[in-house]
Amino acid sequence: MPRYAQIRSGVIFEFKVLPNQPPNLAHKGITWLPCPEVAKPSIDPKTHKITGPTYTINASDVTEEWASVALTTEELSGAKAAAIAAINGPYRPIMKAFLDHENRIRAKATPPQDALTMEEYEIEFRDLL
Repeated sequence: MPRYAQIRSGVIFEFKVLPNQPPNLAHKGITWLPCPEVAKPSIDPKTHKITGPTYTINASDVTEEWASVALTTEELSGAKAAAIAAINGPYRPIMKAFLDHENRIRAKATPPQDALTMEEYEIEFRDLL
């Protein structure tokens, strides 16, 4: 069924999915216009986010628009920090085992390398994300 937008004084008041377009009530300042739903764009959630929808009231219909916006550096850093925090919760013992393994490899390297702390390992791990 089609979707319609109720316009009051030039502002969208509500949306309704109805079989037919309701009549306009000019004496109450109510106009009904078709407003077809638009699918959200496909994005890579690791690098972009969806904003919207925004609506444009035209003479014969209402247009719905979605936008794809690249994540800011701060948002990307926050997502990486959240991923590390999620791993460090229930998976902390596994991260510790990986760290121990990494430090054994570093000790046997030629020339031997200094062992990493958990904080340093998390930074190395975050750079992989």
